This record gives sequence, C-alpha cells and structure tokens, in this order.
Amino acid sequence: TSSGTARQYGMLKIRSAAASDADKKAVSASVPQTPSVPAELLQEAGVSPMVAHVIETHNSDNNPALPKPQHQMECVLWACDELSGLLGAIVRMYPSKSAQDLNLKSVKKKFKDKRFAAGCDRDNIARGAELNHVDLDTLFADMVEAYQATND
Repeated sequence: TSSGTARQYGMLKIRSAAASDADKKAVSASVPQTPSVPAELLQEAGVSPMVAHVIETHNSDNNPALPKPQHQMECVLWACDELSGLLGAIVRMYPSKSAQDLNLKSVKKKFKDKRFAAGCDRDNIARGAELNHVDLDTLFADMVEAYQATND
C-alpha cells in the first residue's frame, strides 16, 4: 500500500476506537451480504467486512455504485482522506519534515491558500467537517493530533 493509504488506515484505526458500540453495530448491519469487488479484495487481505465497508464509503463520490458515508466511522474516514494529503504537504515544507512540528495555525493558513497543495480538494475537506458535525477548526485540531500520533 502507499504511505497515504497506510496513513488513512492508521487514522481510521485511532478514530474508530472512539466510535460507540451502537455505531459499530449500525455499520456492521449495513454491510451488504454480497460485498463489492473492492470489499472482497480488502477482506482477502485480512480486513474485516465492517472496515472494508467503511473504506468503500470514502470513495463513493467517485463511484456512485458504492455506499455513501452514513455512520460515524465512515464520516471520519471521509474527513481524514483529503485532509491527510494537505497535512502531509505542510509537513514536507518544514525543515524538520516532522509531523510533530505541525500546528493548527499552519493548517488554517495553508488551507486558505488555494495555490498550496492545489490538488487537495478544500470542498471535500469542508464536507468532511459537515459530515462529522464539527467546524473546520475542530476537524483540523483532531486531525493534527491523529496525524502526529501516526507519523514521526
């Protein structure tokens, strides 16, 4: 897997630990009995059907056949995906190249600069905040903490 994918899974793992048992049961109940090809590949790689379903939902904007994010873990992954790319670009600009130097002020500044990491879709990042019922500052702060915990 690419480092970006590994980073996403790491953040999902950290954040999904906080998901309620009810949310985990709801996601499990929504997993189709006949998984899609991507879900089958993930499951063959040892990923649980529930996590495979969550991962599928984060690409539903590019493939309408995939399920849309509805449950907490699905919405968290949606928010993490695009924002992790922006955070990685910011870290690469630091002389130390260390995630430990990442801070909320830098994230907010670089988010506003549409020329910086121009490939990161700011609308998707904002949608991630909406899906999680938080403002951008809260999403950024949570993601900085998770990014620092999973990157050195």
